[in-house]
Amino acid sequence: MASALLKEISDDFLTCQICLETFRRPKILDCVHSFCEECLKEYVKPGETEVKCPTCQRGTALKQDGGVSGLKDNFFILNLVETIGARKKVQHSVDKIPCDSCGGTEAVVSRCLTCNDFLCESCVAIHQTLRAFKGHLVVSLDELRTGRYDGQTEKHEPTCDAHAGEKMRFYCKTDGVPVCRDCIVLDHPKPGHNVVNLADITNELRSSCQYMVTELQQALGSTEDAVKTVDKSIEDIQAKGKKAEQLVDEQVSHLVTFIKKLGEQCKEKVEATCRQEEKQQYAEKERLELKKVRLSSTQELLQTLLSRGTDIEVASAFSQIRQCRDELCTGQGSSVNQVQSKTTTEAGGSRALLEDTEGWNTLLAIQGTATRASKVPSTAPGNVADITSGRGVTGTAAIRLQPSGATGGGAMEGKGLAVAKGDTTQSRLQVAQPRSRRSKAVSSAARRKTPTGQGGTGESLTSDGGDATRDCSICMSYITDPKSLPCKHTFCRKCIDTALSYKSQCPICGTIVGELKGNQPQGSMTWAIHLGTRLPGYENCEAIVISYYFPNGIQGPEHPNPGRSYKGTSRNAYLPHNDEGRELVQLLKRAFDNRLVFTIGTSVTTGATDTVIWNGIPHKTNTHGGASGYGYPDPGYLARLRQELAAKGIK
Repeated sequence: MASALLKEISDDFLTCQICLETFRRPKILDCVHSFCEECLKEYVKPGETEVKCPTCQRGTALKQDGGVSGLKDNFFILNLVETIGARKKVQHSVDKIPCDSCGGTEAVVSRCLTCNDFLCESCVAIHQTLRAFKGHLVVSLDELRTGRYDGQTEKHEPTCDAHAGEKMRFYCKTDGVPVCRDCIVLDHPKPGHNVVNLADITNELRSSCQYMVTELQQALGSTEDAVKTVDKSIEDIQAKGKKAEQLVDEQVSHLVTFIKKLGEQCKEKVEATCRQEEKQQYAEKERLELKKVRLSSTQELLQTLLSRGTDIEVASAFSQIRQCRDELCTGQGSSVNQVQSKTTTEAGGSRALLEDTEGWNTLLAIQGTATRASKVPSTAPGNVADITSGRGVTGTAAIRLQPSGATGGGAMEGKGLAVAKGDTTQSRLQVAQPRSRRSKAVSSAARRKTPTGQGGTGESLTSDGGDATRDCSICMSYITDPKSLPCKHTFCRKCIDTALSYKSQCPICGTIVGELKGNQPQGSMTWAIHLGTRLPGYENCEAIVISYYFPNGIQGPEHPNPGRSYKGTSRNAYLPHNDEGRELVQLLKRAFDNRLVFTIGTSVTTGATDTVIWNGIPHKTNTHGGASGYGYPDPGYLARLRQELAAKGIK
């Protein structure tokens, strides 16, 4: 029994979520979340007319003449803090508790539950003798530990805001608020107001509160179901996107090289569409999570209020909690149905993502034409199937399939693509050049030509879309088993694979191939949302704090001085907690996993050698100071960070 109260009331319930310490003069907001008065004063900026709850972001208006101090005191929380605080003191550190009456060093032996003071033996005798303390309940510490007197502690009771010092013993059913004796005469007169004794209405109020607990539980369950529905919607969108990409790959796999470019365009469109839909669903999920927090905390407050609150505490909080109930529970079913309906609609089909994509329509047209062309008898000379729709293929006027009986000259006229079948069963991909370019190409002795049917010529392309008619720039020999990079530079497959294993860049133009890999030493990267911290230029959101840690270690073979020790470091960086900031954190995590954020070298600020240093990706290590001070405001910083990451293949 001695620890029943401590077990029933969690530490989090009595902890301010701004300072993370036990409440000091708690103030309750309209959303029924409570915070220390001093914490709210630091949280609210000068001139603001409302305070946004740090937990759920709901606004609460501030009185012009009172500010934060004018907010309602949470006497219920304040009484719990004092009761539980006293219980913890007598359970853990009795020797260190000073006498609240005389302030002496004599050990305390009792507590007056009327004064809420710890008393030494001398002060207990005085307390029991003086007439001024007659009727005070003084109990020993052993009796206090049993928990038998938890409900008999003298509690702070709210007084009337309009009439100072007047206790509120009545309840106005018309306005739904507790009132004092003066209020009945001046502000809530009969017959316009139905005023009753607070004791007569207490059971009715508690019954209504109990019903609201049930409603809040139901709303909380519905919101949790809605969150699960959104999660399922996100999974369906991702699966739909993957299925769409598979459909694209199935189409592209039956076509020749430069059709693959159409396939990549389609996948980029699918990825962008799915990313947008996911973003919308994540936004909906974040809204529901905030609502879930309010539902849970309101329910917990109400249940604790019912079990531990006095009648006046219940009456004081009733109207405010009922208002929260109305906000959180009204229309709950339709909200869930709307999410479910939207999920069912958006998960309808992967092909819907591709219907309005020009590249996809062109792929289907090419596939249909190729199928029809494959059925043309090989003995029908000059029969050419044309695809005149060049949508999605930059610089291509027509795509044509040429049967084996056609002459090379007829097939190669104009600008386009031709698959020519000669005497062998293998087809080879050829690009027909315009007449002016083609004549120049034929006159060049350095260009190798390949027969195209019966007498025609064309430039050979690799299976990756590059030009295989030139020497490999790595081995300087004729290209064998050609492989082209996205930048269209072509090399021997073995040569370029070896080169890319050392550095993920094109040896000619430096284009990133895939993602770069660095030589960052072993370390860790974590991040968290810092409540109450706002960055200049991003005052409408909290800050993300990124923490890097690298212990001391030994340099490896990829470092400047293998075998030599290096000094570790720890760094903090800051980003705004908005959509772009959250996306950049994920990109930085990919860069960190690729060992690109830090390296080992010489510090430009301290001159120290063999130490962990930044590796070119800009970070804001201060919250203030502007660009010159590695802090905010810096309007172009997020764009620069994204560009630096993209330059390293992190997109």
